[in-house]
Amino acid sequence: MMRLLSRAHQELDRLYWPARLVEGELLIARSNAQEGLDSVLSVLTMHPRCGPAIALLGEWSVRTFDYGRAEVIARRLDQMHNRIAETAAAVRARTSPWGDLVRAYGRLRQSDPDLAEAYLVGTIERFPGMRSALVRWCGVASARFDDERMEAMLAAYDAVSPGSADAMFAMGETLSFARQYDESAAMLRRAIERSPNWAEAWTELGLVLMQRGDDVGARDALRVATRLDPFHTRAGNSLKIVNELLGYDTIESEYFTIRYRPGVDRILAQEMAGQLDAMHDVVTEAMRHSPRERTIVELMPDHEWFSVRIAGVTATHTIAAATGPVIAMEVPRIGKKHSGWYDWLRVVRHEYTHTVTLDQTDNRIPHWFTEAAAVHMELAPRDYQRCRMLAHHLLTDDLFDFEAINVGFIRPFRPVDRPLAYAQSEWIWEFMVDRFGSHTPIEMMEQYRIGVREREAIPRVFGMSPEEFLAEFKAWAREDVRSWGLLPSPSLDRLRLDETLADPVFAERVERAVASWSADVAMSAVGGGHSMMREQPEIELVRVTPEVVDFWRAAYPEHPDVLLLAVEEEMRQTGGKVDAPLAELLEQYAAARPVDDMPRRLLAQWYLASETPERAIPHLDFLDLREIRSPVYAAELARRYAAIGDFERALQKAERAVGIAPFDGNLRELAAGVAVQKRAWERAEWHLLALVEMEPQRADR
Repeated sequence: MMRLLSRAHQELDRLYWPARLVEGELLIARSNAQEGLDSVLSVLTMHPRCGPAIALLGEWSVRTFDYGRAEVIARRLDQMHNRIAETAAAVRARTSPWGDLVRAYGRLRQSDPDLAEAYLVGTIERFPGMRSALVRWCGVASARFDDERMEAMLAAYDAVSPGSADAMFAMGETLSFARQYDESAAMLRRAIERSPNWAEAWTELGLVLMQRGDDVGARDALRVATRLDPFHTRAGNSLKIVNELLGYDTIESEYFTIRYRPGVDRILAQEMAGQLDAMHDVVTEAMRHSPRERTIVELMPDHEWFSVRIAGVTATHTIAAATGPVIAMEVPRIGKKHSGWYDWLRVVRHEYTHTVTLDQTDNRIPHWFTEAAAVHMELAPRDYQRCRMLAHHLLTDDLFDFEAINVGFIRPFRPVDRPLAYAQSEWIWEFMVDRFGSHTPIEMMEQYRIGVREREAIPRVFGMSPEEFLAEFKAWAREDVRSWGLLPSPSLDRLRLDETLADPVFAERVERAVASWSADVAMSAVGGGHSMMREQPEIELVRVTPEVVDFWRAAYPEHPDVLLLAVEEEMRQTGGKVDAPLAELLEQYAAARPVDDMPRRLLAQWYLASETPERAIPHLDFLDLREIRSPVYAAELARRYAAIGDFERALQKAERAVGIAPFDGNLRELAAGVAVQKRAWERAEWHLLALVEMEPQRADR
């Protein structure tokens, strides 16, 4: 087919755009998006008002979660429709049927079947036989999880298009996106019964079964798909990964099946078994729910294999992911094909919380809510960067609402959107627990399970509208930020202004600047002001000198910004080296702004080099609790605890370091040594055996 299409637009008629359009559709369907989009765009160079091509770009924007661009495209389709519509105003005011299909698809992908259906109703009333609209309507029906209505919609579509599998495929695809894997597989099998040579249906079935954890069924479906369409990129990649997984070894614990590539990865898989069962108890107790089936944890040997396992392509932005009953993770390892070390237990606890909450809600939980639970169950305090980000967006009134926050995860418009969405979601979870009780998130998940959506669930559980809920959250959040030392009173700007006004010369300048600005405002009000008028007067503030800082410290001895200025000045005086006076100042600043890691790092270095290195322990512990990528702090804590004879904590920290970097021989040696000191002979033996398996050359030493 591709050769025929290429011949049509390359040899027979280079301006024959329909061949390029069909080529683009086929390439996109086969997961060759870039070439497919190039073909579609080439159509628009020849036919700028080609509605099907523009609609295809809109659909692709929805598939890639670019909902803003999809709406722009839908409006473009509306404009084209109105140019060719009848001259009656009532007709011109209508939206384009293709534009409404794009909008409906977008709302469906955002789990809003009500609005999706609202976009479709008008189109179907005008064009009752429009198959693409009816197919999309069937997809909307499946998103409501109403079996009776789904069957009625299928019957209605059959009346228009007897024997077609399109509606069943649309339902199966929608159910898969909603993580209703069993229902999706059943509907896709019905589509295949009607159209057994449809490669896309076999591919989608294979992908659903992979997400479901049925690798044998996935392999069989993908074999058929690749036989029918050898050029389908995602089907080929997915078949490759399924064949890989079927060759893996497994370890069974009470609640988990751990799969790993034969070889040295066995060390990590075996270590995981006991820790995962303990993790299960922690998560299920907090969520008050246990999954109804075993969870499969797949250790992928490198980032490329992990990416193909999760997305069917060779690059993703993460290191672990849960599809429900399956958690895939990249092995923590340093190297060219790897993403580096990470605290696998914290990461898997995050993903397992997704598994639990998805099962708890029958996979109907909003994205932000399952992420709120997952981040909360990482059981790690926020780092300073995340605290500052939250404080900034709260104080500038730039937090997400409940609709925008879901888009922030999957289609961030700014670099900050995704980390902000994670952090704000968990912050809201904390607010719910602190303000209303630990039972309220569980009650929200029960509402989601029975099909109640956000706008109705919040009033049912909290007795207020979503807008009122967010307003109360923001008021609570301000006090939280204040406790972090990031909202001091008075502010540093206020202190500088007061200092400026206390100086007669500067005060006079301020008075003139304000008077000039006020005059501009007055002139602007009567239409005679400058078009580029300043939003506020330009005020020259006094320079902050060491003497001013000393004066402020005397007046506000616990003010975090003032203490930070004092720390910075002292470090300039010492050339960046910590001495006893600076150490005392750092301790004061750490108490005033307890979320900042800077004083902790400097104090840890200072005490480690002193005659009392044990005083570094609380600062190292602060840093270690927030660390996810490096074993450095945990390893140093193991040494410090061992030095004071606390071998219990020393072994805990040594094994935490090993958990972050399980294939680092030096850390295995450290853990074995600490275990010997504690007389934990089995643990010492395990780490030594692991070390020999990882680095056989050490056995000869």
